[in-house]
Amino acid sequence: PQEYISIHNGFDEALSPGGVSTKAFLRWEEVLYLLRQRYSVKAEFVQVGSETTSRRIGTVDLNLVGKTTLAEAVKIVGNSLLHIDNEGGFVHAKASMKGKSCVVFGPTSHEYFGYPQNMNFAPSQCGGCWWVETTWMKCCPRSPQDVEPLCMRSHRPEAIAEAIAAKLGECFRERSASCAN
Repeated sequence: PQEYISIHNGFDEALSPGGVSTKAFLRWEEVLYLLRQRYSVKAEFVQVGSETTSRRIGTVDLNLVGKTTLAEAVKIVGNSLLHIDNEGGFVHAKASMKGKSCVVFGPTSHEYFGYPQNMNFAPSQCGGCWWVETTWMKCCPRSPQDVEPLCMRSHRPEAIAEAIAAKLGECFRERSASCAN
């Protein structure tokens, strides 16, 4: 698609082998549903990532998980109108290309890893514990039994969708202005 939004929900398997990570936001399907239903977002959503660390987001238009090389995925993210993710490599790649991302933070610090051009969603509870334990990506230091740590559960999909809808308006205006020049 000509105008699309890239999305990723994976993580670095080397840091958290076994297919789970405390920094993975688990409610992207709900966010995308709200963007389409409540905010009438027409752009297509393209998911990228690795089969071993990305969970399928059922509400995307094009699932490229496990179907691209890393270089191809970076190019897809780089050419997207906006990138949506938890904190990680694709966000840093997009920033290096002067692009914008919507980033959900939990265990990693939004103050340290956030970029000023991005929407950086800090958790409303807990968070920023990435330095406390060496196993921080595998289990929450505060509640090791939880599949999804409190910092990630504290994010409201409604608030994320509302902010993304507003940012998309800005991205469309900027892209239109740069095309006119």
